Amino acid sequence: MVVALRLIAVLLASGCVGEPPDVHLHEADDEPIDRAVAGLTLARLERGCSTAGTEGISAQLIDEFFCLGGGRVVRFEHPNVELASSRVHPYLSPAGRDMLLRAARRGTIRITSAFRTLAEQYVLWRGCPVAASPGRSNHETGRAIDVSNWESVGRWLTDAGFSHPLPDSDPVHYEAPGDDLRSLSVRAFQRLWNANHPDDRIAEDGIAGPVTLDRLGRSPAEGFRRPGPCVAGRESDPPPPSDPPPPREPPPPADPPPEDAPEPGPPAGESPPAEDAGGSPDRPDGGTAEPRDPDAGATDAGTIPSPSPDASSRDLVDREAGRWRSVGGRCAAGNVVTARGALGAWLAAIAAAWLRVRWRPRNLRAQ
Repeated sequence: MVVALRLIAVLLASGCVGEPPDVHLHEADDEPIDRAVAGLTLARLERGCSTAGTEGISAQLIDEFFCLGGGRVVRFEHPNVELASSRVHPYLSPAGRDMLLRAARRGTIRITSAFRTLAEQYVLWRGCPVAASPGRSNHETGRAIDVSNWESVGRWLTDAGFSHPLPDSDPVHYEAPGDDLRSLSVRAFQRLWNANHPDDRIAEDGIAGPVTLDRLGRSPAEGFRRPGPCVAGRESDPPPPSDPPPPREPPPPADPPPEDAPEPGPPAGESPPAEDAGGSPDRPDGGTAEPRDPDAGATDAGTIPSPSPDASSRDLVDREAGRWRSVGGRCAAGNVVTARGALGAWLAAIAAAWLRVRWRPRNLRAQ
């Protein structure tokens, strides 16, 4: 008896007797990652139907997944939707999200699993009998949820559109329609691995083959040092924009001219209008108009003045021809007569002038 008591005392002093180890350390939601999985790979995590310990690498995979185009998976949130732990990622296909929110109007739905990363599926595949192999689960594409209170809410889910494909072997599992993004989930890991292992690159083909599964098991559960290349490209700071040139100052407003200021003349190098240059307004070529006979008096615009007695026959013909050219030019400018009409008028003017010259001596003798 004395020997037994002494032996117990020695064991207590040496610390060999104490609390048993916490075999469920990874199940605690608030357990720090550095204590739970520091230095562990995914293959060394405790086997079971739990994704505990994958928080670090799963966060990196989710970021890369959505960066690569996983926007076809959307977040869901509703007051009647309860998540079992912080490791449940509330993402579904758009159709699945709408059906879940429609079912949640009828009561509380407790979800134990929704969207999963490739790392989480790998851990479940190694320890949970009903889990699919990595790269083949509908949880990886946002088309499935697991519900703990399925017995009471299962009818709500199916009425909303969910299917219940495994009622006997996996009754908690419900599926929704949506795009198949499982290969994108695999590719997100492959890119993350290559970004951290440039000397041991693997194919980025979106297929969870033996090589990819081997590197997945060797991946650190707490996450890699570098993010995926897609995320890294977005996190890199763009160069600062150059300073824009200062805006041009508007020119000062011009002072209004004084009321008695003369009208501005034409710019340098340009000829003044026909009126200002002394030309005839009736002459389109700007030539000088012949002066009228002061004794002729005022005439109508269409009347041809009689020539002066001392004018030569040639001057009379030139004057009449110029007058009718002026009339023809005005008519052409005003689109009154055609070119053919103008030519006829010009010939008629020449004929009239010739007749006046031809009968001029007789007229003078009569006077």
